[in-house]
Amino acid sequence: MNLLHTYPNIKTKPATNRLALRTISVALTIALLMSMFTVVMAGVASAAWPEFQGNPNRTGQITNGVPPTTTPTVTIANLGLSLYGINVEPVLETVNGITYAYVLYPSGALSGASIAKIDVSNPTPALIWTTSLSARGVSQLSTPYLDNDYIYVGISLSATTSELASVNKITGVSTTLVSGIAGQINTPITKYGNYLYFGTYNGNNEYFQYNLSTNTYTKFIGYSDFYWAGAYSNGTHVFFGGDGGYLYCLPVASFGGSASSSNTVTLPAGAGDVRSSISRDGNYLYFTSKGGYLWRILVSNIASVSSVRVPNATTPLISTSTPAISQAEHIYVGYYSSLGGGGNGGVVTVPINNFTQAAVKTIYSGDAVQASPIVYTVGSTDYIYFTTNVATGKGYCYTYTAGATTGGLAWSAGGSNYALQGFASDNGYLVYGDNSGKLYIMK
Repeated sequence: MNLLHTYPNIKTKPATNRLALRTISVALTIALLMSMFTVVMAGVASAAWPEFQGNPNRTGQITNGVPPTTTPTVTIANLGLSLYGINVEPVLETVNGITYAYVLYPSGALSGASIAKIDVSNPTPALIWTTSLSARGVSQLSTPYLDNDYIYVGISLSATTSELASVNKITGVSTTLVSGIAGQINTPITKYGNYLYFGTYNGNNEYFQYNLSTNTYTKFIGYSDFYWAGAYSNGTHVFFGGDGGYLYCLPVASFGGSASSSNTVTLPAGAGDVRSSISRDGNYLYFTSKGGYLWRILVSNIASVSSVRVPNATTPLISTSTPAISQAEHIYVGYYSSLGGGGNGGVVTVPINNFTQAAVKTIYSGDAVQASPIVYTVGSTDYIYFTTNVATGKGYCYTYTAGATTGGLAWSAGGSNYALQGFASDNGYLVYGDNSGKLYIMK
């Protein structure tokens, strides 16, 4: 069905979960059972897709459950149409066999920001709670981070103001952590150790390190803005790209200060803005830039830089796609030809062990792909999942086996609208949202 089933006793900010208004005796019984089975419950809960691209290395690998490899069954959760659609990946977890999606989306006539928890296992996707985070807002472009008890959310209140909040994943109650942030939080929220990382656009060129232990933050001032450029950390250093064609590398223990030649790599002329997050495989970091480049940088020496053009050296196009890296050791990125997301585009691949222009192969050629692919591997065959950002956009699954000259279509499904960001996956489900405010759930 195409309607979102709503449990009856839901309120917003603070949100009320579906058990909140039952009788005291039932609540006490539940509390007793929860206390008896705390250990058991903890053992069967998993946040299998807790962040942008699923894991700290941003590889986009699907490892928990088998996603659809043939034409899927599709259900739809309709969160309502506003001026802006769903522009971020959801984050997912499975608890006691039930898979939940947490979705940041604009809501209401003034495009305020809200977050919803949805039971995607239900044949009619069921709303557990929704929380209004702001009455006004703009397009929300920061994928949240799902931790053990909280979802950490970057909220763009306007084109020039943002805040960081935590949302209790059981109750939906939100708490503001940092207010009055200049600019929009337009990067995924990243967590390494006790720190959250995120950057801003249209503000003061700031990238933040938020300490969850002390509830304090430190700012780094880059040469330019940060847009979609999520961070990666190897434990001692944190890496992130930026507009203007920069890659920054800062010590975790002394994060802060300003951009300089000692903490910044300036990419070659024509690189364009770095608007992808950073993936890691082995000794290398991978990311794309708008000049039509897929970059590879040695972790131990970030001045060691190599690249291939996307989709080819003759007619490179734009890429803002975070590289997905499969267990079969292939890298996948999307590309497109116009800044609005329309026009032609596609997905290409290059093997990790032969990172050369001659080895770049086309997986899909068609509509614009601004999203970051994700990938599931069976033997030597990869299943690549992505969305297209055009008026007739939808979700696709293509296959690729090492040695093939191109990819093959397995299926396409979903809506018919702009899909800026791509899929998340857990427990065999694939989930993405589009500009119509709909969340597509595939199994």
